[in-house]
Amino acid sequence: MCRLLHIMGTTLVLLGILRNPKVIGAFISAGYMGHVLFPLLRFMDYGIVEGAVVVTIFLLVAWRATGSWAYAFYFPLCGYFFAWLGHFGFEHNRPATFIYPSWSLASDFYMYYETVSG
Repeated sequence: MCRLLHIMGTTLVLLGILRNPKVIGAFISAGYMGHVLFPLLRFMDYGIVEGAVVVTIFLLVAWRATGSWAYAFYFPLCGYFFAWLGHFGFEHNRPATFIYPSWSLASDFYMYYETVSG
């Protein structure tokens, strides 16, 4: 069930990207910052600093690209809501987002790719 919810959230994010492709730059910017910050912050127990920086950069770049705060917030809400619903509601565990935010997002897209490609 958790995997299905991850796929639902990722599908909604990809549909949002298809609706407004300018948001791809926000994903690239945030992903790059997460990639740069991970080695610097890996000694910390939780990824709160990395997550805060990545989400802030994503929201700012997505807002500049789309001109809408609501549309910028759409992506993190859809992507994380369904995943966290599966983890907290059905599996009763803590998602990797709290420790490795950048890797968690990349893993969601990889899991989506594996599911779609068979």
